[in-house]
Amino acid sequence: MGIRIICIMICVGATGMLAGCQKAERPQMGYVSGIVTLNGTPLERVSIVFRPIEGGRQSSGLTDSSGHYDLKYLEEEKGASVGMHEVYLSTYLSEDSPGGPLTEWVPAAYRGRGKLKREVQPGKNQINFELTDEIKSSNSSQNKR
Repeated sequence: MGIRIICIMICVGATGMLAGCQKAERPQMGYVSGIVTLNGTPLERVSIVFRPIEGGRQSSGLTDSSGHYDLKYLEEEKGASVGMHEVYLSTYLSEDSPGGPLTEWVPAAYRGRGKLKREVQPGKNQINFELTDEIKSSNSSQNKR
């Protein structure tokens, strides 16, 4: 019985320490939302991932029928870490995905590593992605605050 109590105490203590470390290590956050359009038409079910260039936890979101998204850092916490991010956009879903398969609607000029970069500032960030079928426009979308 004594060993069991010691094990429980160790587990509880370790869990408490991990929870304390997790909060202390959280980066400064910014709330991020926006709209994704293709040739002026809102895109639904676009998966958006903001991956910090400096490293750290990524944030993600999914557009609704009006093309609107809100990023989530954790399931219960909205936002993204402050700083520069590589942004990944995709509508592709495999046959195994809920609601899949789904055709890719995001032009190739906007997909893939290093194609889109945006900066997250402290506070509220309105970051829209106004995509076009023309490659020359891939870097013309800017942060809108």
